[in-house]
Amino acid sequence: MKAARLDFFLCASSGIVLALAYPRVSFFLGAWFALVPLLWSLRRAETAKDAVRRAAIAGACFFFFSLSWLRFVTVFGWLFVAAFETLFFCLLGALLYQALRLRHLPLRAAAAAAAWMLVEILRSELPVFGLGWNLLAYSQTPWLQGIQAASFLGAYGLGFLMFTANVLLFEALGIFFSSKGLGSGCFKTRAARGAAALIAALMIPGLLALYGNDALRRADPSSADSLRVSVIQGNIPQSVKWEVMAREQILQIYSKLTELASYDVPDLILWPEASFPGFFNVDGEAKRVIEDVQRFHTPLVVGAPFFESRKKVYNSAYLVDAQGVIRTVHHKLKLVPFGEYVPLGALLAWLEPIAETLGVSDFSAGRSRTVFELQEPKIPFSVLICFEDAFPRLALSFAQQGPRFFAVMTNDAWFGASGAPYQHLQASVFRALETGLPIVRAANTGVSAVISRRGEILGKVEREGRDIFVTGYKTVSVPLENGPTFYLRGGWILPYAAAFAAALFFSGLYLRSRPKTD
Repeated sequence: MKAARLDFFLCASSGIVLALAYPRVSFFLGAWFALVPLLWSLRRAETAKDAVRRAAIAGACFFFFSLSWLRFVTVFGWLFVAAFETLFFCLLGALLYQALRLRHLPLRAAAAAAAWMLVEILRSELPVFGLGWNLLAYSQTPWLQGIQAASFLGAYGLGFLMFTANVLLFEALGIFFSSKGLGSGCFKTRAARGAAALIAALMIPGLLALYGNDALRRADPSSADSLRVSVIQGNIPQSVKWEVMAREQILQIYSKLTELASYDVPDLILWPEASFPGFFNVDGEAKRVIEDVQRFHTPLVVGAPFFESRKKVYNSAYLVDAQGVIRTVHHKLKLVPFGEYVPLGALLAWLEPIAETLGVSDFSAGRSRTVFELQEPKIPFSVLICFEDAFPRLALSFAQQGPRFFAVMTNDAWFGASGAPYQHLQASVFRALETGLPIVRAANTGVSAVISRRGEILGKVEREGRDIFVTGYKTVSVPLENGPTFYLRGGWILPYAAAFAAALFFSGLYLRSRPKTD
């Protein structure tokens, strides 16, 4: 009984400490050792089933706390998503059970870290239900030097290194303190092995810091072309966003903010997702916005639904040029399951009446990775809507089309004054690092910010030290530095290839461990 309580404490503490590494607490250093207690408990597991149970405890604690902002939308949804995401930790437990029983320490560390990376890729890229939220690397966003390696490795690769550090620290502690980890040989030999594992664990953040310092020192954004962009934060409460009686006030807020931003003479003004309270392509009120664009003579990207037919409605972004002509429209590709549509068609069709009562929209997904282009100066860019910036592979596919920057428009008003807007911002930071493209980000209630290709926050909408649930705008000169990152040129293949190799490796271990039958 005492051992069971200890294992529960070890697993739960891993999940809780890891959750604290993300906003709003942002104890990012904790991510470098948070998983050690879980590894310690998994080493004690007697069966794979036992390991799965232990990992599930850690996963449940991590997702329950780090995704607690979902309770502002629906308590059931919060618990359901936390439980669903915990299934990936169950898979992690089964893989780590095999990895931690490998004979040689370097192989154990590499296999365990590969298992982590495989699970992160699966939970991010899974069709329909994938949610690449709070990847391990995202926790390091406050450490600018430490995240520069994402331009080579991406979020998945950086997470691999961080988990490797956790494994090496666990191995060092195991050698020093666990009778099972002592092995044979004299004390000096064991101490040397423990010291080597500890030094290797510390070298990983050390080398990341050295590389990051050098990358930041060599950067010269002043020599690059620049684009002046204004981001607008309307701060419209979700409770009134689609109320007919509030339309006039909403339009006045955005019109006034756009006018104020125009005095900064920007090259582009960006509104948030669904900022226009109607179908921009058919609503008569859109004429007022177009007249403002003509008056201020500044191109505008506005977020609004697009009406094609009663069965075809899109969550879209419109580029209105300085003459008031709608040049380009992009429809959101990645819709939010049970938020913007009911997935799996006929299989879950019975949920549609329930979904309608809960306010679930009925959007269609776009099909094209649209590239927008400003006319003066001629600069191509792409738009990511809502949580599309949380998917590394999706952003990469846009970046491969040749844009010079990303515009991200979102609405995080649903989640209150929680960690959600800041966790979402972390995803944008990593998309900038991976693709080498700066990001201009407009969020209805925040955080609206401009991010350089190195993940630096160049400016954000804030008032009296607050950056969420405030109304305002921010104009920033965005450096458009040339040159794709190693990750964009093909380095992105490495994490996927390593994950595929890991899947084959663990499949082989599983087949070998199965009892043979005559």
